[in-house]
Amino acid sequence: MHRLYEIFQSYWQPPLAVILLIITVVYAWNNQYILTLDQGIREEMAKKENLLGEQKILIKDIVQKKSPKRIAAIAKEKPQMTYPKPEQIIPIKSLHVD
Repeated sequence: MHRLYEIFQSYWQPPLAVILLIITVVYAWNNQYILTLDQGIREEMAKKENLLGEQKILIKDIVQKKSPKRIAAIAKEKPQMTYPKPEQIIPIKSLHVD
């Protein structure tokens, strides 16, 4: 039994230490890599949330600016436009064929 222990110490101890060192280094590198990826994912998700919030604000702004009431108010106020008189309206025949 003592001889087996001596063989283990002399032949297997250095390679075993190197193998354990390699495993430890790979584990630490992998853990650091995963943490870096996790941080990157969190940052990208925060950017996505900010962009979605900005998109909602822009959609509301578009809806407000397309409002017929707003367009009519601008048309009356800014260039001093008015509604046409009945004699100024030219009827256009429909091109739709039934």
